[in-house]
Amino acid sequence: MEEMEQQANIVMEQAITLITSYGLSVIGAIAILVIGVFLSRRAQSVLVKILKRSGHVDDMLSSFFGSLLRYLVLAITIISPFSAPPVSPSASPCKGPSRTSRQV
Repeated sequence: MEEMEQQANIVMEQAITLITSYGLSVIGAIAILVIGVFLSRRAQSVLVKILKRSGHVDDMLSSFFGSLLRYLVLAITIISPFSAPPVSPSASPCKGPSRTSRQV
């Protein structure tokens, strides 16, 4: 019985460690996704309105270009969290290059 309790405690400690280490990254990725979805819809509607007001572009083409822009913004939104450096609460701020590393 004690072995099961020890294993449960070990699993709980590992789960807490994972949540605290990846929590900020997950929250940031979700925030980026929500903002990206909002911006993609807004960009689509603005582009469609502009193209329809111009009168030189067919409604089907304006809808196509709006959808194209929306999915382009969504693709960038989905890719961006993966290319961003991970957030670490213990990370120190970046410092500029040291003077000794400069080549003469």
